[in-house]
Amino acid sequence: MSNKKNRLKSFNEHLYNVKLQELQKLIPTAVELKELLKNFKAESVSEVEFKLNEKTGFKNAEMSAKAMAQDKQYSRLIELEGILKGKLSIHNLTPLNELKSSFKEQLKENFSTYYTEDEFKAVQELEKIKRDYNNAMNKYLKLPVEIQRLYSLNGGYLVKNPFASLFNL
Repeated sequence: MSNKKNRLKSFNEHLYNVKLQELQKLIPTAVELKELLKNFKAESVSEVEFKLNEKTGFKNAEMSAKAMAQDKQYSRLIELEGILKGKLSIHNLTPLNELKSSFKEQLKENFSTYYTEDEFKAVQELEKIKRDYNNAMNKYLKLPVEIQRLYSLNGGYLVKNPFASLFNL
């Protein structure tokens, strides 16, 4: 993973924060879902449906919930699941009902772009060129000004200054 972090091309922090805020707003819904599941003594909505149908012998969980006078809780359970579907799971929460750090890391990955192998090699080469150029420029700037005047930068190249003879007046 550390190797991958070195190859990070961009991270869209704004979209990440927007998504994180959206998920933070869904935490109370997830907590309510978790409490309802706890009341049903189940880990998931499908397990609730299975238990209800098993107790009544029906094949329709909604009818089973009505028969057991749990239709309001069941309807709320289905509603909450619909709100959270694909966005947040109760398994993404810590016991303190906060987003798990592993979930946040995965979310960050969704908003991160990494260099391809070829792009990364090109960036490394450019970094080397930049280092070499800066080292050479630092050496050039350490020369006496009279010597520096003999050369000038022209289009990124250090060339003999055609006006150097004028400086010797």
